[in-house]
Amino acid sequence: MTPLQIDKLLDVSTCHITQKDSELLAQDALEGDEAARIHGLPLPKGGKVSPFIVYAYPEGFRVWTGFPVRSFAPNDNEYINEAFADARKVGYSEALLTLIRVAAENDCRFLLLDRDGQEYEQFESFDW
Repeated sequence: MTPLQIDKLLDVSTCHITQKDSELLAQDALEGDEAARIHGLPLPKGGKVSPFIVYAYPEGFRVWTGFPVRSFAPNDNEYINEAFADARKVGYSEALLTLIRVAAENDCRFLLLDRDGQEYEQFESFDW
């Protein structure tokens, strides 16, 4: 019998991202496809490639961490450095990048950003 693959995710309130992060994530969910870059596939319509794979739903977003590593030391993973640099260029906040990093460091395949998600005092909060 094949063992079940059960993934972890970090459940976080959308109050821990900026309004601009939310707008960028929504746009990336519609237009971007990081999978195209990873797998060498043709770019999506419009040629835009987002730094992250994002799934939008009415209450928030599910962001694939894409990083099966525990250490985020500089130069530890070229893909991590490239994705985060791209994210900064398009305007993603350090608050969001911190959440993605924490999720990956805790072996979570996804970061779940939900309007009813858990609020954490150790993460910055935004009122929008």
